[in-house]
Amino acid sequence: MTEQELNKLESNVNQYAIEHITGKGLHTGERWLRDEFTAYCEAINANDYERRHIVAQKIAINSIHALDSGQLQRLDMVLDDIAREPGQARGRRWSR
Repeated sequence: MTEQELNKLESNVNQYAIEHITGKGLHTGERWLRDEFTAYCEAINANDYERRHIVAQKIAINSIHALDSGQLQRLDMVLDDIAREPGQARGRRWSR
């Protein structure tokens, strides 16, 4: 996977996290966030809880600018739950 593709995945996860917590945007459901988070973790080989938790913290930090403290706390809880449940992203096919 190219660096540009990884950056796009990371950007999507950040955007979906904000949209999920604020309820504003096209990707407000947790499934969007969960699937994109999982796809990003798979792409960077963050396959155990510790690494997935670090990814979750990075996403939360990247979302600070768009969330108030209550929303940020909710995002932390949602991301921690997602990080604890490793799995395959639904509907993803990475082929060349």
